[in-house]
Amino acid sequence: GKEKSRKYYVDDAQVEISAQTVYELDSSGRRIRAVEYSEYAAEQVRKLHASVAGLRSRWTDSEQRALLLDALEKRGVSMDTLIEATGCVDADPLDLLIHVAWRGPLRSRRDRAERVQREESAFFNQLNEKARAVLGDLLDKYTDHGINQLDDLHVLEIPPLSKHGTVVEIAEAF
Repeated sequence: GKEKSRKYYVDDAQVEISAQTVYELDSSGRRIRAVEYSEYAAEQVRKLHASVAGLRSRWTDSEQRALLLDALEKRGVSMDTLIEATGCVDADPLDLLIHVAWRGPLRSRRDRAERVQREESAFFNQLNEKARAVLGDLLDKYTDHGINQLDDLHVLEIPPLSKHGTVVEIAEAF
């Protein structure tokens, strides 16, 4: 497929991991079934949420998002492992979950940031220059590091956002 396999060298022999598999007991507890990791993750996401709308709704709240990620971890699904297994390093985690669970479109964080700027241009244009610059830097942080960077207000105290002033001064720009 499109994913690149990783190469490892063990005692001068080349070894490649081309797919990750999960072994799980079936509902009777008697048979072991092998499932590709991304398909296993998809099943677990669908068990937690029956629809894309339900997942999106929960994802928008940072506390609910943390609970969801914890529930997935308890079911053996790690976002880091899922990203590695799918090769979707730049994907927004929500889009990745929707993609593996319901074959939804897969967007990069950069695509999402550009889309918000394009579709919400009227909102951006009504802001003063400093507020637009702050939002631009926040979108750049999201593009580079993901949503978790934005959940903590201390992000305003580190470069490049700190160049806009203190947290209070940044708030006053809005």
